[in-house]
Amino acid sequence: MEISGPMLENSWFMGKGVSRLTLLEGHNKAVTGIAISQGSDKPYTGSGDGVFRVWDCYTGHCVGELNLGSEIGCLVGDGPWVFIGLRNLVKVWNTQTSAEYSLDAPLVQVYALETNKDMLFAGMQDESTLAWKYNPETNSFQFVTTLKVQSCGMLSLKVGRQSLYSGSMDNTIRAVSLTAAY
Repeated sequence: MEISGPMLENSWFMGKGVSRLTLLEGHNKAVTGIAISQGSDKPYTGSGDGVFRVWDCYTGHCVGELNLGSEIGCLVGDGPWVFIGLRNLVKVWNTQTSAEYSLDAPLVQVYALETNKDMLFAGMQDESTLAWKYNPETNSFQFVTTLKVQSCGMLSLKVGRQSLYSGSMDNTIRAVSLTAAY
């Protein structure tokens, strides 16, 4: 079945049991990440315009924004944490306690973030992946290691089966074992 014409102008999709809540507008460049933290009904977004936004998904209104002054390369959430990939750092924000940290990175863009258990991985523009481990005693993340996985910049990361998979600008996907990291 071919779908075209006026039906698409007023509808995002077709599907039984699926309905549109609202349209969230306000970023001036491409949206590069969306996260919803545990216990929250508010989506968090980041974009190439460098603005981190908090939304009321029922009204479509932006209820908070922070200009981070640098392109946001990616954004992910895990539990109460929101991680924001920027140029030369990862901003970490706990949505329940409002604790905020900056994790230093090389002077390149962070394009991919992935969490698994108590680990945070950041895929960098310069082909490296940085790893931090959460320390519950200090309620912070400690740097663990730098992995040289790809031969050029990383665009995506995924942890599964005790391996870290990375997708790169050179059209490859590589996997490394993480058994020693756990």
